[in-house]
Amino acid sequence: MSHKPPTIWYVTMAFPVPSEAFATVEINELRRQGVDVRVKTLRGKRRDYHRVCKQQNACELDLDHASCFSLLRGLTGMMRHPWTTLRLGATLFSSLWRRPAVLTGCVWWSLRCFDLLSKIKRERPEIVHLYWGHVPAILGWLILQIAPNQRVTTSLSAYDIEMAIPLSFEVARRGAGVRTWSPANVATLSDHGVDASSVKVVHQGINLNLYTRLSDEQRRKIPSLIAFAGRLIPQKGVAEALEIITLVSKSNPAVHLQVYGDGPERHALRCLADQLMIKDQVTFHGHVDPSRLAAGLASAGLFLLHSTHSAERLPNVLKEAIAAGCYCLTTPSPDVEQLITDDTVGKILPAGKLDLWAASIEDYLAGGAKASATSTPSQVLDKFDIRQTVRDLLAWWSIPEPSQRHGRLVEPGSHLSEMAKT
Repeated sequence: MSHKPPTIWYVTMAFPVPSEAFATVEINELRRQGVDVRVKTLRGKRRDYHRVCKQQNACELDLDHASCFSLLRGLTGMMRHPWTTLRLGATLFSSLWRRPAVLTGCVWWSLRCFDLLSKIKRERPEIVHLYWGHVPAILGWLILQIAPNQRVTTSLSAYDIEMAIPLSFEVARRGAGVRTWSPANVATLSDHGVDASSVKVVHQGINLNLYTRLSDEQRRKIPSLIAFAGRLIPQKGVAEALEIITLVSKSNPAVHLQVYGDGPERHALRCLADQLMIKDQVTFHGHVDPSRLAAGLASAGLFLLHSTHSAERLPNVLKEAIAAGCYCLTTPSPDVEQLITDDTVGKILPAGKLDLWAASIEDYLAGGAKASATSTPSQVLDKFDIRQTVRDLLAWWSIPEPSQRHGRLVEPGSHLSEMAKT
């Protein structure tokens, strides 16, 4: 007898997104462990949809994007539930009227949420998981109002918490459980009335196979090669990285910065490199596929992350750089000590002290390959392996792992199982 795999909805704003490859890594690992994951987005397909799907190995995923037809279906759903629609509108207006742009967006995306609400009756997922807990909380709220037996869990990242949409915290308080990616967020959620006992810290994991499969030749470090990976926005500190390279190149002209990622600051950063006269010492690669990023990080001696982003928590690029054996320099952020545990892994340096950053790079270069990590530190293997992340998620959702699933049929729509104790 064949057993139907458990079905979980992942509700997000857009998918796939170049700067959110971590979501694809998690979903692919859930599918590998036998979970039927269906991704539902509140936005339509992005212009770079096909390219990013190939880069992130997302072409075979079950994806459901918003469209003109889905919005029309959502309008029909609103008319079927007039009182709920009025109550939702009143709730949004009373809490967001001072933030008109956010309010307008929430009202617009409510159409898609009503459309998804109607699909729950047909697909009957075991769990609806709000991968982002800000605007998708509207769907969570609708489910709690109209289909209270449906299990809803939510993720609340630092970004979700900073957006501070009141519905996010209401759904967190009333739903079946809350996931967050960093221990530092738990106390903040408690300040918003979310019971700490209902919050489970499940880290974002990385695909360590990409790094353990690298050959010795690929792992051969070039000490003067420095890497950055991330979205090209001011808060990620790429402009500061360029200035640091300028300082270091005065005594180490062979130093070279490899920039992986893209964003609105790309043109400005290229111009800055020209102005600083380090154009030939910087390469902008744009978005690359995970294998190419792993190889690029593996050859770099150093990794720089001069981030001042207020929502920075255990950044995945830092995990990947450590897994690739880079010596990492980064700014202080909550829980970053779980990654930069001592001076053999890297240093935590104050933002803006560019002379200090340059001096640290020069110290590293003076030590040459001796300072290079030769193996993946155990804290990355133990805490941030995507396989461990998914095992933690399955336990949290009370879904057996594949080896324990034989002989047990998980019926679609059976939403009464208790959450695993956290």
